[in-house]
Amino acid sequence: MVFFDDTPAILWWQSEEVIVPYYSPVDEKMHRYFPDFIICLKNKHGEIRKIMIEIKPESDLREPTKRQWKKLKTWTVNQAKWAAAREWCKQNDMEFEVMTERHISNTYAKALPSNRKKAKTPRKPRTKKVVA
Repeated sequence: MVFFDDTPAILWWQSEEVIVPYYSPVDEKMHRYFPDFIICLKNKHGEIRKIMIEIKPESDLREPTKRQWKKLKTWTVNQAKWAAAREWCKQNDMEFEVMTERHISNTYAKALPSNRKKAKTPRKPRTKKVVA
């Protein structure tokens, strides 16, 4: 979110404001999907682009084995959500992207101004053990 705020090319952004209906093959019911972000940006050619973004751990993008039942269920639901999101975006003149922590950290690190310093976490004071 800081990246969105600090990037002049990003005209506006919103978080979990859009509802995308999707059918889950796991429970065979309709559900509501709230994508993480929608951004509107102006690219270097002056074109306006709207992009729906879902943030997921990289491990969630690999299809699990059949033995990993819980992960397989999550992966199947995510595939249904993302298919519905791609269709929704197509109908609303938008793009859809799934980004991982690797993509986010690389993009954010490149965009950081050199004068911004990473906040340090305070350390616990050390105490000496007293042996009786």
